[in-house]
Amino acid sequence: MAAPLGDPLFELLLPHIPPESAPPPTLATSYLTRLTSLPFSALTTTEPASLSSAAHSTNLALQSLASRSHRSIITSANHLSTLPASIASVSDSLKELISAIPDLDNALTSFTTTYTRDSPALKKRAEHRILHANLERILDILHLPTLLQSLIASSNYPAALETIAHAKRLTVLYPDSLAIASIAEETEQLRLTLVSNLLTTLRGALKLPIAMKTVGFLRRANVTDLPALFLVCRFAYIRSLIDALSPLKVLADEPGASGIQAERYLKRWLEVIREQSFGVVSMYRSIFPATSQSSSTSGHIRRSSSMSFAEEIEEPVEQPGPDPVAGFVEALVEMMDETLGRYLPKVTEKSVRESLLTHVLYASGSLGRLGGELAGVLGEGVFESEEEFVKVMTRQRALAGKLEALAATRGVV
Repeated sequence: MAAPLGDPLFELLLPHIPPESAPPPTLATSYLTRLTSLPFSALTTTEPASLSSAAHSTNLALQSLASRSHRSIITSANHLSTLPASIASVSDSLKELISAIPDLDNALTSFTTTYTRDSPALKKRAEHRILHANLERILDILHLPTLLQSLIASSNYPAALETIAHAKRLTVLYPDSLAIASIAEETEQLRLTLVSNLLTTLRGALKLPIAMKTVGFLRRANVTDLPALFLVCRFAYIRSLIDALSPLKVLADEPGASGIQAERYLKRWLEVIREQSFGVVSMYRSIFPATSQSSSTSGHIRRSSSMSFAEEIEEPVEQPGPDPVAGFVEALVEMMDETLGRYLPKVTEKSVRESLLTHVLYASGSLGRLGGELAGVLGEGVFESEEEFVKVMTRQRALAGKLEALAATRGVV
């Protein structure tokens, strides 16, 4: 420790003081200044006692401090002992950080260059986020075929048609989506199942309200040629009713069967034809009124009921397409030609034969009120001669006149 400048006493005493016990220069100068101001007698008498008292007080203060704060002192000493190692560790970490800064800078530069706003990775991440946010809606879309299948199975056709329309809207909105295309394909298959179920309804026993609802469902299902399709289904229903008469037909077809068996079969057969044919055409006119005006100009070959059944009249084709009712009547005529030509010759009793032919004319008259008269186009195998046709026609008109007169009389009363 260097001696204060201009203090020869401190310089004289400094070689005799151990280096580890040397006081600070400021404290030493202050104490030496105090000593030089004391008389010589005080240096030998009071100063040693003062120093001893001060040392004792300092010792007591140190003891008190050690008693009160020895734990904190020990802890501080331990921490102080580890401070150099901690400082060295921090220094090493700082060196590693400094050396890693260039690599970090390069990584940041590469990241900002690679992952721009239009980068594929960020776009894919955005797509995943959108998919996660719309997960419930996507699941609802994926479950559309299952929902549609259950709706068709429960005959909930309005909801099923709404589901089909929703799938078509999705196809328009997302034409490039493979998932939507797959759903649309499954929906189309289920739509065909729905159409098949509705056609099955048309081929069964049917009332007008149900028929109108069914045709409405078919229209919403984008089924074309509904008028013709309706008549085809109803004709299939008539054929099923005729097939139910197979026990009577078997009896009439037996070898050596009497005319009674053929009469029974033809009566039941004509009842089915008369009731169902009129009901079908009437239902058709109610459901498809727009086609009712084309019934009289269908463009098909027809035969006049007021003239000989052998005379043919061909009308010009003025409509863009034939009236489906004309095709329906033609199919009935073919079936009646076949059935009457096969079984009517077996009926030999004249009155019974005329009665059956009268039923034929009744059926023709019922259809005639709806534009489907067929008596004049029956084949030659039905009537034995023109005279028979005229006779039966006259009888039928006479009976019809009596019925009209009776109805008019009851109306007046």
